[in-house]
Amino acid sequence: MTGKLIFKMEMFKFKNDKKYLMTAGIIGVLNTILALMVINMDVMNYYDYGMLGTVIGFYFMLMLGNIIFMFFYPFHVLSMDYKNNVIATMIASGVNRTKLFVSKIGAIIVNTIMIGLITTFVPFVLLMLKATYEAGFGIFFEEILGFFQIVDIDFISLMLMGLTSYLGMIMMMTAASTILKGGNLSFLLFIGFSMATSIATGILSSITTAFDLYGTGLIVYNIFINLIIIAVFGYLGLSAIKKQNL
Repeated sequence: MTGKLIFKMEMFKFKNDKKYLMTAGIIGVLNTILALMVINMDVMNYYDYGMLGTVIGFYFMLMLGNIIFMFFYPFHVLSMDYKNNVIATMIASGVNRTKLFVSKIGAIIVNTIMIGLITTFVPFVLLMLKATYEAGFGIFFEEILGFFQIVDIDFISLMLMGLTSYLGMIMMMTAASTILKGGNLSFLLFIGFSMATSIATGILSSITTAFDLYGTGLIVYNIFINLIIIAVFGYLGLSAIKKQNL
């Protein structure tokens, strides 16, 4: 079986995961409701502390729900494949372990992005329309570009840093789930990986001080660190699945 077929199979499983898609849809609706509440804050009674407290409480609970859902989805994908012996069956049928690992990572990344779009796209568009309507389209984007110029940050570099940081997180999740074969302690191992990475990057941050990096230079440095994280945890996950007796 080729990597392309494995990827298609993973996408088919995603489309048929009704429980998670329904949950994503519900969270998306709640996010939209919250966005509408924020948009209409100017017509609310600011002295109605009960209403204000409800909005703030709803916001924090919903943000927590979004974070938990987005974090646990990659663990769910890998753990279910291990627990249902899907990975063992595929390897027994002669599927190359490297192709399987890479295809699964690709599918997890695409699926997580799609889940993110389901939950945040409409609220994001509503908030952007509100912001551009109040300030004017041209002025709004001029202010954003002006901010990036003031802090000496290149927008493309910032996007690359966010992308590599996200990929590094996915790699750590995948490595943790692969090493423990989708066990319930995978999340704790991921937390351990995150703490170890934070300590290592904290030690290396002295480099930025020595070279007086700031703005775009600091972002490029962080991209380089993220690429190292991707390579290290990608290697750990791939090594684990190659050595596993499934």
